[in-house]
Amino acid sequence: MSTPLIAPDNTWLLWAFLLTGVAASIWLEQTYRWAARVSGPVLALIGGMILSNTKLLPSDAPAYDTVTSYLVPVAIPLLLFRANVVRIVRESGSMFLAFHVAAVGSLLGALLAGWLFHSSVERPAEVAGIMAGSYIGGSVNFVAIQNHYRVSP
Repeated sequence: MSTPLIAPDNTWLLWAFLLTGVAASIWLEQTYRWAARVSGPVLALIGGMILSNTKLLPSDAPAYDTVTSYLVPVAIPLLLFRANVVRIVRESGSMFLAFHVAAVGSLLGALLAGWLFHSSVERPAEVAGIMAGSYIGGSVNFVAIQNHYRVSP
């Protein structure tokens, strides 16, 4: 396993990369139509994956833990404050119903998987909940639920 160019304990340089990546993702999303279709968070994730897989940045570092422990939980309510639920229901139409049917299906699938694999997985209820949350709400839910239940990666 090769070591990354930037060490995991080089906090200031890692934060510089994180903030530059966030700023670049926001700028791309606001400037180019193709980037707006992809979205800023997805661009940031792709950039992080590229930098990590090319061994420029480490795949795990204390700076990343700060993001998942503090910044992501703060971002969730900030996003929800801007949500207009009535408008969402009105404009999404049948997609709103389809999402909820899919969410119920994900929950039922997680329950079934937890029941089927309860003897081969440590803490199957928590793992099923984490996976269901990630399928329904994405990686932000995955991190939030994992941190809440303190399930090891």
